[in-house]
Amino acid sequence: MTLEEPLSDTELDELEELHEAATPGPWYMRELDDDRWEQNAALIAVARSAVPRLIAEVRRLRRLA
Repeated sequence: MTLEEPLSDTELDELEELHEAATPGPWYMRELDDDRWEQNAALIAVARSAVPRLIAEVRRLRRLA
């Protein structure tokens, strides 16, 4: 799988299942001892809210096609 390949419906379903099984958001970041902990934590925290919206947008656009 590459970034250029479109997500399959199966992959979207798997992402949605992961999202639904995870702890409800919003999520927040906390400090770790990694040199990029802040950037990693910010991405993870934002992903909790962004992933379901991205899945919905992909599905909406596919319905238009």
